[in-house]
Amino acid sequence: MELIAQNESDPASWPAKPADLPAAADAWPAAFIWKQLETRIAWRWNARDVEWIVEGPGAFDLPLRPATISTVEVFDDATGWETVTLAATPRGGLYLPTRDAFRVTASAGDSEAPPDILLEAYRRLAVYLAELEGEPAPAGASSHMIELGGVRESTRYDPWRRARAIDMSGAGDLLRIYRRA
Repeated sequence: MELIAQNESDPASWPAKPADLPAAADAWPAAFIWKQLETRIAWRWNARDVEWIVEGPGAFDLPLRPATISTVEVFDDATGWETVTLAATPRGGLYLPTRDAFRVTASAGDSEAPPDILLEAYRRLAVYLAELEGEPAPAGASSHMIELGGVRESTRYDPWRRARAIDMSGAGDLLRIYRRA
């Protein structure tokens, strides 16, 4: 089995931000922070449409959770996509019996509020990014020096600190139980 494509829409609305964020952290758009967190996890909150194109044969376990399958189609060269019914796998996925391309359409996302641990990951990432924006050094600088009179200040930054924000903020550690399989 090979996953060829995953097309995931944004939810109608993103989950609420954690309460009492510092002003600079609260200024980050919720969609931006949630999308950053979702790149690391299989779980979704607030329903959204998802479409997977998968080639069989084999077991296809849904890569996003929770998910409810609405349609399954197989591609026929002569007629295009045709609806099919496939056997389920023990983990709630589908068994793809042939080498054909299958299109699985589903809704993914939990209607409950995200758990506290995920809100803490949101908080850590937003606060970290806000602190980066407040740094006096130019973005991406690996070193920075200021000399005023006899006082010298020197700072060295990881040039990849923005790209590694989830890890550097500690948010990534909190996401472990929701990671992709």
